[in-house]
Amino acid sequence: MQGTWFKSNICERVWLRLIGYSKGQFRRGHFILPVVFLLFFLLSCKKEKPLVYNFPVNSLARTIAKFNIKLDNKVSYDGLGSIRIDCEDTTTAYLFVLRDIPVERPKLVWEVYCKSKDLKGKAFLEIGVQIPGKYGKGVETFLHCSRDSLCGTTDWEKMEVEFLVMEKRKVDIVQLNMIVEGSGTVWIDQVRLTVLPIR
Repeated sequence: MQGTWFKSNICERVWLRLIGYSKGQFRRGHFILPVVFLLFFLLSCKKEKPLVYNFPVNSLARTIAKFNIKLDNKVSYDGLGSIRIDCEDTTTAYLFVLRDIPVERPKLVWEVYCKSKDLKGKAFLEIGVQIPGKYGKGVETFLHCSRDSLCGTTDWEKMEVEFLVMEKRKVDIVQLNMIVEGSGTVWIDQVRLTVLPIR
């Protein structure tokens, strides 16, 4: 009986010393052990990195439709050329598309540098997303426009348009469009798609 009490007392004192307990009070280091376990847990969790896709615009080879766009080698944000849209009325330029995104429930963000000249009206980005329907039936299509827009004459500025897939489904198609409502000229450069895994 005495031996059992002695062993129990020793174990209790060792545990209290580990958590920083001394003479009825906790020392400043009493959180060290839990913090070490927490850090170990966080480091053991693998964080998925975002996928980044760059779309060079020094040619029109990867663009979807070419009937209302042209390559401009004189006006460019990065000096390698840009896409130019000249329009006299409302038009939609179908720019880039990416298929089969290998991430479930992603946040999709198109980033584009744009500028305008004598734009009477406004121009904005549009993201198109197609995902498989629920229970594998058909497909669902979504369109979402950017909050920012161009008007008048502007210098290069970064514009974004994003879409969050709310359910745990992969994306079949993600597309970037530029909608111009009015007349004028718009340039597009430095196109990038970022796919952010959302848990």
